[in-house]
Amino acid sequence: MQSQPQIEVPALKPSSGGKPVLELPSKGPHLIADRDLSRKITQQLDRDGLPQVNAQVFEKADDTKSVVLTGQVRTELSKHEAERKVRDLLKGSTVAIWNQIKVNPEIDSASPPITAHQNELEIPRVGFISRRLLGCWSGTTAGKPATWQTLSEAGSRLGYHADQLGLCLTWRDGKLDVTDASANDAEPGSEMYGFIYRPVSASGTEIKLELKSWDLTDPNGYVAKGTARCTINSDDSVAYFLSVTTFLKGQAAVRSETIAHLQRKH
Repeated sequence: MQSQPQIEVPALKPSSGGKPVLELPSKGPHLIADRDLSRKITQQLDRDGLPQVNAQVFEKADDTKSVVLTGQVRTELSKHEAERKVRDLLKGSTVAIWNQIKVNPEIDSASPPITAHQNELEIPRVGFISRRLLGCWSGTTAGKPATWQTLSEAGSRLGYHADQLGLCLTWRDGKLDVTDASANDAEPGSEMYGFIYRPVSASGTEIKLELKSWDLTDPNGYVAKGTARCTINSDDSVAYFLSVTTFLKGQAAVRSETIAHLQRKH
């Protein structure tokens, strides 16, 4: 999240080669998840012989797009082929692709993907959650934010840093409990933030959590509020998209968004 004073924070900018490069804006628009386009691209990749690859598409107001590719394939060639196919499908748009696909020669590339709406549990007034989302994950947020927008003078005193995250989802007595919600600066020896989640919507393999984070040791009254969207991938990892507004002494300071790739602990 945020720590040391810093005036501007690098943000990702697409390059012609497909890998993000960095620019230095002081403000940036929100990323908006395009679920319909994500589903269509994932389905097309399935038809093209990449059934265990998942695509998540995020769009900015200026029509530039960021795509996160996860899952697994048998060869390095297939990994790059997935990226090429996405670029072909989004031809005409400016696209940055974060290719997190794993190469696993042992998998059967022809095996069908695990689909949504199987083995689900109903969360009252929230939706249905796949049983595959139950368990514990951990991971680290990206080294640079996807977007960063300074909202007030207080925001100029904040800088982005990667966080180590922990998340456990447990089904207990007919309801979903978040039994571990932790975050701390990824630097060794850092203090852990206070952190709470509350489920607000769920649709099979994806759940959206309202979150609040705070640091009791910060004299500026650091509090971050926002949402985390968690999507289970075919390789049993979780794509974690975080969108928060940070407050200092009750004043909105920075709005930021970042992504993490969480691995199952148990």
